[in-house]
Amino acid sequence: MMATTNHHSLLLGVCCCCFLLIGRVIADDVPQVLDISVSDLGASIDRVQEAITTQGVFTLTGLPTPLTTAYHTLAYNLPRCGTEKDGRTERLGDGTLRTTYAQKSMHASPRFLQSSGCPSGVTDAVNYIRSELEYLGVEVARALDKVLTFDSHTVSLGGGDVGSVEDIITQGENSHLDHIHVYTKDLSDPEDIVVQWEEKEAQQQQQQQQEEEDGHTNGVYDDTLTLHTDQGVFLLLILSPGDSNFYYEDGTSSKQVPLNIPSSAGGGDGGMRVVVLMGNTLKSFIGTTPSVRPLPHAVRMGVTSTPRLVFGRMFLLPAAFKSPIPALKSMTFKQWTQAALIPRDDDSEEIAFARRRLAGECKAGEIYCWMQCMANTCSGANEMPVCWDTATNELCPTHDGLHHKTCGVGCAVKPGSGGGVNPVSPTPDPNAFCTGSTAMFMDGFNWMRGPSTQCVILFTRSWVLDTAWKFALGCIGVLFLGMLVEGILWARRRYLGYIRNKWAHAIIGALAFGISVSIAYLAMLVVMTYSCELFLCLCAGLVIGHFVFGNVRQRIGESADPCCGDTTVVSATAAAGAGGGVVDPDGCTSRCSSDCAGQRLVLKDNTTCEGCSS
Repeated sequence: MMATTNHHSLLLGVCCCCFLLIGRVIADDVPQVLDISVSDLGASIDRVQEAITTQGVFTLTGLPTPLTTAYHTLAYNLPRCGTEKDGRTERLGDGTLRTTYAQKSMHASPRFLQSSGCPSGVTDAVNYIRSELEYLGVEVARALDKVLTFDSHTVSLGGGDVGSVEDIITQGENSHLDHIHVYTKDLSDPEDIVVQWEEKEAQQQQQQQQEEEDGHTNGVYDDTLTLHTDQGVFLLLILSPGDSNFYYEDGTSSKQVPLNIPSSAGGGDGGMRVVVLMGNTLKSFIGTTPSVRPLPHAVRMGVTSTPRLVFGRMFLLPAAFKSPIPALKSMTFKQWTQAALIPRDDDSEEIAFARRRLAGECKAGEIYCWMQCMANTCSGANEMPVCWDTATNELCPTHDGLHHKTCGVGCAVKPGSGGGVNPVSPTPDPNAFCTGSTAMFMDGFNWMRGPSTQCVILFTRSWVLDTAWKFALGCIGVLFLGMLVEGILWARRRYLGYIRNKWAHAIIGALAFGISVSIAYLAMLVVMTYSCELFLCLCAGLVIGHFVFGNVRQRIGESADPCCGDTTVVSATAAAGAGGGVVDPDGCTSRCSSDCAGQRLVLKDNTTCEGCSS
């Protein structure tokens, strides 16, 4: 009996050791992101260096309790009180709904939350989180400066100088951008989402099967946001306890693995983590020693009716700073970030989708350009649509937190597949009369200056003055429009009085008034184009019309007179005695002759004034 018990104990011990060994192997196979306490950040230089050079990510712990409280307040209230007026909602490829709220990170109040009746606690929570991210950003920058050395300083077009990460935080205070994303994935009524993605799923299954046959696999998933790298310096993301939707590419195995946030932890943070992930600026735009690893990451949402809130801040270099890397040829940060958004011929489907994530909600043949989907009007084999700002003749900014009404679809020449990355922009024809189209110049009166000026839309989209002869005809038409305003006014005054019938007079007078007002409003619309040429032609037409139709010679009455009317006059005759004589007790004849030449008789209490008969 004793021997049997010993054998059982020995067997149990061996099994336990095996399970522990297997568990350790499995644990070692899953990469672990370094946790660094905020209070120890400055003293954990070796760990910070290991994290940013091998993985490109680490997490901050030891966060203050008010940050956790503010996050939970925002996560509970914002999905309930936020509206489409506050943020932009889009349906991503896997059916997830994402509402995005964005604004500049410094010196701004979250006014977008006040329009929809969110409680004041939501605004207070946003302000507190933003101030905390500002503090954490400075602390992370100081820790990075203890590890990294810039290969060369970067300077701006205005003479600014940046030689450290903390310099970027300071000089870019008006460039950094806050993002608040609310994700919801409830496919209880998926509509046509499954149909849309059946083909993609089949392609993924074929790819996965092929990789398994080749003996390797990187894992194929139906991503909410596909694998991508951000262009900023670094990004701070606040993830809630228990979050497992954030995936990143492991720097050692190149596998995509989840970044699992603990459900709870000791201290005041309650499992809350701030993820620090490196962007591409330090490696590819500035250059540092040692070199950092920009983190490729993705989002994969599970089906849930509970919204997932992510609050992030991207720290950005100001747009005018130039790259010190010789291969980039002093390209500015703005040009560099714009070039990264333009698809290339050698892009894989995943990379191309990552660069055009905003286009996921638009129909085939459309691209998303700021606040609306716009039709792809590019038809050339070597052309591609881009979101183009016709006011500045540059690609529309993507991270300045502003709405650019002058952004529209432009056609750019596709970049080649070889060589380095070069910025591409739609190049207008140097011989073109104008480019694009607009119904109103948004920056005030403009002269037509050639290809750098937008074409004017006159009244309707089918009347675009995009050639010299069309513009000339438009100017002539506007000149005649001004003359027509004065001509109709003259006709009303000249002929309306001849109509004797009361009803005919009223109806024709009303119609003439309506036509006159309509033409006057058309003239107003011409002025509202803010085209200097059209405005001057309209004024010239009014002056010429006033002269031609004699209005300049008509004196304006200053007092009411029973003999002489200004616009509407009537006549009457009265017999006076057997001889039919005419009496003029008030001297009507002489006054009509001198003051009302050319006008008709005016009724005067059974007297006849014949002196001003026409």
